[in-house]
Amino acid sequence: MTPLLALETADRYVGGAYLVFLLLLLIYVAIMAAKLQRIQRDLSQLADLADRSQGQGADRGLIFKWRQFAWRFSTALALSELRLS
Repeated sequence: MTPLLALETADRYVGGAYLVFLLLLLIYVAIMAAKLQRIQRDLSQLADLADRSQGQGADRGLIFKWRQFAWRFSTALALSELRLS
């Protein structure tokens, strides 16, 4: 009868370990989402700055290329963060 009791106790520890792992995973995802949001906000501010400079005679093609680069950079950064996890 004692091995059965030990198994029931072990099940609780395994369940608790899974809950702790799930909690840590959720915290990690939340941190990465906040980081990605900050990067996207910074890139959008840079794009707005480029749009304002367009009115001052900047090259339209250069601004388009910069926006493409900013989008690709943010996407690549997000994917690399997911691959690291």
